[in-house]
Parts: sequence; C-alpha cells; structure tokens
Amino acid sequence: MKRKSKKLDSVMLVGAALMVFCAVAVMCGVLVMSQNMREATLAVAPWGFLVGSVLYVVVQRIQTEKTDVLTIARLNSIRLLSGICFILSGLLMVEQYNGFVREIAVFDINSYMMYMQIVYNNWVVLLLIGSLLQLYTSYRLSSENRKRG
Repeated sequence: MKRKSKKLDSVMLVGAALMVFCAVAVMCGVLVMSQNMREATLAVAPWGFLVGSVLYVVVQRIQTEKTDVLTIARLNSIRLLSGICFILSGLLMVEQYNGFVREIAVFDINSYMMYMQIVYNNWVVLLLIGSLLQLYTSYRLSSENRKRG
C-alpha cells in the first residue's frame, strides 16, 4: 500500500479508532448501561461507526495503488469487499437503532418478521466478515510486498 501523506494516515487511524470505539460503545450500551445512558449511546454510536467506516474505507481506497500483479490486484479486490462489509455493517447498525426504513417497510406482522430477520443484529455478522477479510489481506499484502521488494 502506497503512503500518500501523513494526513491521510491520520484520517484512516481516526476512522478505525472511531469504528472500534463506537462498536464497543453499542455493545456496552446494550449490556450494562442505565436506561438514559443507553438511549443516548445508541442514538449516537451507530452514526459514529458509520462515519468511521466511511473514512477508513475511502482513505484505504485512495492509498491503494494500481498494479499489474494479479495477486495484489486480487487482494485489493478482497479489501474492497471488506470495506463494503464495514459500510453495510454501519448502515445496518444505524437502521437497527434508529429504524428509518422500519416506518416504510413494516405494515403487518409478516413484513415485521422479515424486517427483523434482515436487520436485527446482522451488523455483527458483516463486521466479523469484514474484519476477517481485512486481517487476511493485510497479512498477505505485507507478505507479497516483502517478496517483491
């Protein structure tokens, strides 16, 4: 991965820290906080996670260099899929705790059940998939870069 500037590295670090902090805040908010603190946390933290994931993915895409090496191009495509998982995870988290689509999509009990199956806590699955893909590509890209130069 080519380093373009220290400012982009800082923005990427802020995005990653925001993602981690907000995901932990949501999980702690659901488990241990008082009712007032829980409502405040669950109103703000999903939006912070979404902003952090967008920052992280955009900077990561800016720093990705074009290459003719098939292995590195494939790993960059997998990293893009990981970023999409992060952003979709943020969108599902925002939807679960704010319910914007619920007002439009739910009109009877069957649609409510389908909505709950699609939205409820599935952001965790996407976050796990994105994290595992990110871990794999980081390891493999560093290995490939060591081989090449």
